[in-house]
Amino acid sequence: MNVSQKRPVQVYGEDPAKSRVLSSTPGMFPKRTALECTGVGKRFDQGETCEDVLRDVNLTVQVGEACCLLGPSGSGKTTLLSILGCLLTPTTGRLVVDDAAVDFTVTHQVAELRRRRIGFVFQQAHLLPFLSVERNLEVVAENSGMNGIGARQRRGDLLERLGVAAGRRKLP
Repeated sequence: MNVSQKRPVQVYGEDPAKSRVLSSTPGMFPKRTALECTGVGKRFDQGETCEDVLRDVNLTVQVGEACCLLGPSGSGKTTLLSILGCLLTPTTGRLVVDDAAVDFTVTHQVAELRRRRIGFVFQQAHLLPFLSVERNLEVVAENSGMNGIGARQRRGDLLERLGVAAGRRKLP
């Protein structure tokens, strides 16, 4: 993976020599590509100057695989994650999620992809402080188009999977 030469970013999991692949059980997940970017670049134009924040980034993440993105401040980590999460359009390159190429020009399809297939864990909590943890999860599910029963079922599944069901009625 190549990023701006002044500020390199490393993705561990791509290079077998540096691999930090995490999986709870070997062979637990089928060998299938979850996310792939090829030749991804991002240029920010700032008046008469422009900055290539990312150049020719190539990354493949398999289902069940975890990788770690490391780099100094300003190296392009957040920009890359924003592109991988379909929050930011790359200047160059191609992004494939679940075997489907992302067409960033079709905004409603990109929004649907984010809503249905991509999960975010933000650095700061983006929860409504006056709602319980379980109600915050329901609001997100309802805003994604789930009905009340589906939203409550999804909420219960998530609370159990994350191991935080005991605190479901607490405020964030």
